[in-house]
Amino acid sequence: MSAITLVASAATHAWHLALLTSQSVLKENPKKENPKTRSTSSPPAMTPRRAATAALLGSALEYYDFFVYGAVAALVFKVLFFPSSDPAVALVGSFATFAVGYVARPVGAMVMGHFGDRLGRKRVMLATVVMMGVASFAIGSTDV
Repeated sequence: MSAITLVASAATHAWHLALLTSQSVLKENPKKENPKTRSTSSPPAMTPRRAATAALLGSALEYYDFFVYGAVAALVFKVLFFPSSDPAVALVGSFATFAVGYVARPVGAMVMGHFGDRLGRKRVMLATVVMMGVASFAIGSTDV
């Protein structure tokens, strides 16, 4: 079980790091420069191509994460978590955990988005990565 958890959490952590990277890419240069003395040789800090690439990588990793979790929920979770149940009930139960995760992401985005606007997006993003790491460690360290 811990190997499956580690693979799923690694994909999620990579997705969060891609989002963190996209946040730093989208962040404009905080220095206030005089437009008359600005050097024209340095490229701008934010380019649409880099922002689009970071968004593409983040979205691809997110969909890959849900694809892997859906496949594992259909093939492994019903046997691993519901061994004594009816196979149909076990399959519904494993997909119910998948549905909870699918619904929880937008709700978490609204809650953490609120705190991101108040406290700073980088701080909140790092806090979510740390919380996911602690939760993954807790899940992986328990014996079943």
